[in-house]
This record gives sequence, C-alpha cells and structure tokens, in this order.
Amino acid sequence: MSTNNKKVILVIGACGMDRLLSVSHYPSPDAKVRTTVYHEVGGGNAANTATAMARLSRAAIFPESYRIQLCTKVGDDYVGRQIMADLEAEGVDLSSPLFRVGNEGSTTAFTTIVVSEEEHTRTCIHTPGTCGELTLEDLQRVDRNDLFQNVALLHTDARHTDVALELAREAQKRGIPVSLDVEKDRNSKALDALLDVASIVLTNADQLEDYLSKLTRELEESRERSPLMPVSVCHNDQIKEADAQLLAHLIRPSAFFTRWYNQIGKEVVITRGSQGSAFIRCDSIQIEEENKQIMPVNEVSVSVFDNGLTRASVKQVLSDVNDEKEDVLCTARYHLETAGILSNVEIVDTTGAGDAFFGAYLLAKLHSQMRHKPRLALSFASWVAGRKLGGPGARTAIPRAHEVDEELGEDIEQMQRSLQLCVGGFQFDSRRTMNAP
Repeated sequence: MSTNNKKVILVIGACGMDRLLSVSHYPSPDAKVRTTVYHEVGGGNAANTATAMARLSRAAIFPESYRIQLCTKVGDDYVGRQIMADLEAEGVDLSSPLFRVGNEGSTTAFTTIVVSEEEHTRTCIHTPGTCGELTLEDLQRVDRNDLFQNVALLHTDARHTDVALELAREAQKRGIPVSLDVEKDRNSKALDALLDVASIVLTNADQLEDYLSKLTRELEESRERSPLMPVSVCHNDQIKEADAQLLAHLIRPSAFFTRWYNQIGKEVVITRGSQGSAFIRCDSIQIEEENKQIMPVNEVSVSVFDNGLTRASVKQVLSDVNDEKEDVLCTARYHLETAGILSNVEIVDTTGAGDAFFGAYLLAKLHSQMRHKPRLALSFASWVAGRKLGGPGARTAIPRAHEVDEELGEDIEQMQRSLQLCVGGFQFDSRRTMNAP
C-alpha cells in the first residue's frame, strides 16, 4: 500500500529532549551525589506515544498499515534536529504542515529527569523552549481536508491546547474518534472543552481526580446546583466490600461526564501503577423528572461477571437538579473491565510508561478484532508498558514489531493466549483503595 493510501493516526502534542540522570537514591537537600548513568533521549508525551505506535503497528498482529503523523513544534537548534532525525528513524511521519520548526535561533524544550534506582521513582524538571507552541494562525494556513485525509484517530496530550481543541472539534464533525491524554489540570478553558469533545479519555489514577473535582465545583456554582450526596455502595456476594468500593471509585471520572455532559459511549481508561488498569464506559443514562420532591440518593451497585473480577457492571442511581431547577432521578449503567501488569517486570525507569501504554491501547482499539475486547486491549498495553520499564528513558525499551511477533504471536488467538500467561489480574488492595484520590 502506498504511503498516501494508508490510514493516518494524527498525534498532536509535546515533543522534546529528556536528559536522564540516574542516581542510587534520591538526594536530600544540599547533598552532592554522582549519577550512575546519564542518557539523552527523545521525550514528550505525544512524541513518545507516536513512537510506540510506529513501532508496534508494524507487527504482524496489525494487518492494517498506519501512518503515524505528528503535529508539534521544535526549535531551530541541534536538539530539534536530533529529535527530528530520531523520530524519522522510528518511522514517525513529520510531513504534516503542523509539524513546525521555530524561528531562527529558537530552542527546543527539554526535561531533566532524576531517576532513583532505589525508590524506582522519577522527578521531572521541565525547561520550556523558546520555539513556542502551535498557534491558531498556524492552523488557519492549513487545508483541513488535506490534514484529515484518511485519518482514523486523532490523539492529543493536551499541549498546543488551542490548536488541539480546534482539531478535536473538526475530527468530531467528521466522525473521527478523539483520544485525550489528561496528564494534569492546565488551568485552560480549552482543555476543559477537550474533555467534553474526547471520545476516549486516558489518564493516571493520581492525575484526574483533583481536576474533575475543581470542574465540578465550578459547574455547580455556575449552574446553581448543590453537591451530590456522599456515595453509598452495595454489591453482590461475588465481591468483597473493599473491592466493590474500589470499582465504585473507578467510575468517578465517567460519572462526571454522565452528570454534566450526558455522554453515552465515552470511554475512560485509567492506569493505577502496580495495581493495573481499568476501562470504564457509560452504556446508558435514564433521567426521570419528578413532580414531587425526590429523596436524596447517590447509590452505586456493583455486580461482577467472573471470579477474577475482570468484568463488572456498575449502576449508579442519584438524585440531582437539572438546569431548569427541576428534581430528577438519574440512573446510569457502566461497563467496567480490568487488567493487571506484566509479571516479573524489571524496573529500570518508569519515564514514559504511560505514553507507551496509551499508544498500544489505542492501536488495539483500532484493530477490528480487539476494539470490542477492552480487557485484551488493556492486557496488550500492559505488556508494552511493562517491557518499556526495562530500559532508560521513554522509548529505548518500547517493543519493536519483531519482538511482538516473537513473544506474543502473529494472530489474535496466539496473542490472547500469550497475554494470559504473562499479564496478571488487577491487584485489589483495600489500603490503597481507601487512600486513593
């Protein structure tokens, strides 16, 4: 298939250089320590995800070939040129009119990352470049029909936020799915709007809760609606109380989109570190308007489909007030699936593990035989992220196509059997559940 006829995954977001300083343990204030290893490698959430997609999409398991096209901005410096060379070597397409080089003499962003070998943690210190971000003026010069030709998915990490929002709205008009990696609250109305437009929201467990809580307070104030009752959780006999509490906790981002946007079918994927990952989708919303006052209620019912707790149905019934100040009773049903992490993982560096996970998950969701199998997509993404942990930086250890073929197989059945052997189940931990944000 010629390059021009391939389906395109359009990725917009951060691209930079990561300077990794590994130390035996994290230094205390005023301490002087030596690095054990130093690396300079490409970074930036979107660029990392694009690299993962470019490598993985050449595996035999993906019969449909994709062109991974990156939209971002780098500086007119050695770092920018090195980044471009590395991305092109990986097969990432930089031909988009929204891949731009800054003005003469401008610099590229870089991040200094201190990796603690003892604690298996990292601390990131970001230095913005002078090249700036993509602007709406840049977008105005682009033919949108050309830009979206053959595009199967638009993915954004919320950088270049104004342009990302315009592209997301354009993709939505064209029926193209939009995935959003929400790393943190960026105090941006454009990001608030992106949350609404995105059909797939990808996030870490620690990153989204505070952001959505803030948005909830703002929306309740602007729409003059009272906070909801505290959640009460009930469950069937197949699940422990603490595990039911965790599953109820996992639907909270989806419940936000249900309450404020009435969004059915929106997918939320949450990574929870060593516990594993979860997929949540709202399948139905029923709103009943009552002429009489409704007794306050906010009840979550959890039913599991198997002993491994890999699939669950979650129903939430809550009383609320709509924008017309009428009492309503809302019943929402959620489909939830979970997966664990790769067994026997060697952790060298956690940098970019989430980016690799998201790239693998999104590729799987585009696969005709995996798009309706969330747990298989989660397990594949967990395998990729687990393999990434074995090398320094965000990209060095992302599996290549031949490794996918050799270790997982070349068809869906082989891959499913292989993943069942090496990816465990979600780790339910009541202590972590109660401390989770």
